[in-house]
Amino acid sequence: MVCYTALEELRLPELSFLSASGIIKTPEKEIPISGIFASLSENGDVVIEGKISAGHLEINNFDIEFQDRNGWKVTGKKFSIFQESGAFVAGAVSGPHFVAFKAKGWKLIADRGEISNDDEVNIYYIITDIKFASERRIPGFIEPGIKFSLDKLNNLVLIRSEALHVPLSVGYFAVSDEFSNYGRKWENYLDILQLMFRFAATDFINLPVLYIKNRNGGEHLEITAYIEYGGRGSKIFYLSYPGSISDFVNSTFDQFILMREKLDLDKLIMYYIMMRNTGFVDNSYLLGCIFIEGLKYSFAKNIKNYGYDNTKHKFIRSTGVSYNFRELLQELYDEYHIRHGSTSFIRYRNEVVHEGKISSISFDDILREKMELQITIDHLLLKILKYNGLYWDRPSREWVDYSSITT
Repeated sequence: MVCYTALEELRLPELSFLSASGIIKTPEKEIPISGIFASLSENGDVVIEGKISAGHLEINNFDIEFQDRNGWKVTGKKFSIFQESGAFVAGAVSGPHFVAFKAKGWKLIADRGEISNDDEVNIYYIITDIKFASERRIPGFIEPGIKFSLDKLNNLVLIRSEALHVPLSVGYFAVSDEFSNYGRKWENYLDILQLMFRFAATDFINLPVLYIKNRNGGEHLEITAYIEYGGRGSKIFYLSYPGSISDFVNSTFDQFILMREKLDLDKLIMYYIMMRNTGFVDNSYLLGCIFIEGLKYSFAKNIKNYGYDNTKHKFIRSTGVSYNFRELLQELYDEYHIRHGSTSFIRYRNEVVHEGKISSISFDDILREKMELQITIDHLLLKILKYNGLYWDRPSREWVDYSSITT
């Protein structure tokens, strides 16, 4: 039996780095830079400042490497300069030979000390933007948190705690395991949990900071730029009620794994979040139509395994006759036991696509049609994911057990 490093509360190192010199690396050349300061900004941007020869300011999409004064070996991935102090006239540089610059990028990766694949490590992943209720005290942690019952996630805990200098942070995942298992499973599991929590929060939440350490002082740190969205869409989960998060994860995690690629859940949940957050009714309706189109296509192709005519963009029966949209929609509803799913949107989707609005019915009717489509999409996702827990029932305006809902 493997005895892992005891889990303990997160003690995050500084999320900023200083260095006297470093190198910008492009496919064509390496460019020296100096006076480096790298950090996570209060807006969630990953920013590197420094000085560079004025003749190189036109470069973009580059990596940066430097050694921090505190012993971190740092790599900045996919950076581009967005601000500099020099002035340019007709291709000539005026001012100093070296100019100050600021660059934004995708990610900072920092390592200090040594971590081997078979080392026992603690893995922490900070989460933002989702308000949730703690459920229990976790040994080794001051703040309360959540523990999951699934075998796959048995060692994982979610602690409710704000992290200093991490904007909008609300908590962090923590797990103890061999370092090699981060790449083998935890990286994928945490990516799935991020997708799940985006669905639950109807927002593009972030996992901006990964921190891994072993008992000998080896550390690995990744800081990723935030997705800028800030959704405020209505939620169908009672996340502030103790037990909601664990019920959601325990009942749907395996289905997320099974259906993520088959139904292209990343794309569908992106449409879903945008649909619930847009302030324009016609846009919301259009996004709902696009959601159904995408789900219908993936369902027919990857669940039903129907043949597809790429020229006509039609699914084909074994007899050679093509399916129409309404037939495939009904098969989708039948598969997931949706007995009262919206079909009237079929009449209006072309109107939205070609005119950018629905003009043939009143605004009150548009609101009603949009709500009917939105509720249908809610139920499709929950049925696909086999959710079991509390649900906001719009007709009764109450939180109810989802198993009691008639769809």
